[in-house]
Amino acid sequence: IVVLDGEYEAKDCNAAVVSTDNTRLALALMSAAFFDYPAKKLKTIGITGTKGKTTTTFMIRDILEKCNIKAGLIGTNETIIGDVHIPSKNTTPESFLIQKYFSQMVEAGCSCVVMEVSSQALMLNRTAGILFDIGVFTNIEPDHIGPNEHASFEEYMECKGRLFKQCVHGIGNADSEYFDKIMEGHTCTLETYGIKNKADLKAENIRYIHEGGNITTSYNTTGTRELNIKLTLPGEFSVYNSLCAIAVSEHFNVDDKLLLDALGLDAEGNFQRARFVLQAVLCGEGDEVVLSIAAELQVFGTVRFKSRRARRSDFATIILQPHAVSPFVRLLAVERDLRGRLPI
Repeated sequence: IVVLDGEYEAKDCNAAVVSTDNTRLALALMSAAFFDYPAKKLKTIGITGTKGKTTTTFMIRDILEKCNIKAGLIGTNETIIGDVHIPSKNTTPESFLIQKYFSQMVEAGCSCVVMEVSSQALMLNRTAGILFDIGVFTNIEPDHIGPNEHASFEEYMECKGRLFKQCVHGIGNADSEYFDKIMEGHTCTLETYGIKNKADLKAENIRYIHEGGNITTSYNTTGTRELNIKLTLPGEFSVYNSLCAIAVSEHFNVDDKLLLDALGLDAEGNFQRARFVLQAVLCGEGDEVVLSIAAELQVFGTVRFKSRRARRSDFATIILQPHAVSPFVRLLAVERDLRGRLPI
């Protein structure tokens, strides 16, 4: 089968020729059919937003896996199918690869998948043909605007909003000033989470704590679920990411103790410890540096390093995420002025 844009006169062609005005859409729909519609055999969770997609995606998978719900993952860093980790080239792969991964997840015994859904993927129909069970909006800022991405912030928002026209249930950050714009024309049911505005799930009594070598964040949730949360991550952005993960977990009836465990506490309420190997980060100047640093850290820690290619000789401070299941540590933040901006 050959699929082509526009009209084509088939001469001396032994293949079936399909003429269409949108080959990307055709590829997505054909790929779903080729793999026997694997998305229908999974609980699908799609997450979109400028920031927080990767961290939230891993948080959700950690929670599900902790509750013995086998979950696949597709995202910026990697795709996870059972014990197999595949490095990513795009935040959201091309449609054929998405359907192939979904099919492999079904074969591996996964019952759900959590994936990052970029605005580019929505614009280019990479996720076409997938009716997500849950669509998630984290936040949006003027980004990804340029000749090779989006023509304007308005187009960027419109593309993000497409997810909520192809999901059954939507979960969104009520504190985003663009929440209503993103949800404009949505066809799904909606629920919200937040800190400042009215929301179905809300974080209150937020405390940022630095004691005993641990930097932690604690808060209480009110609304659809009442929990006392203690995170092994700093900052308001971590509250938003974890709130989002908790909101999603409500649709899987996860156990409260296992949920708390996945977010950073063990069964006895103690902070877990982990070993991290840092392979690649971005230094404060924006230069990519490749390091091999093995650090024995408590649940959360900082590492100071000197960039090999920094334009100045000063050091950058990096904050590492403890829930690293990939071969490399996921980076939460790398900025020389980080200490001045974080409430720690």
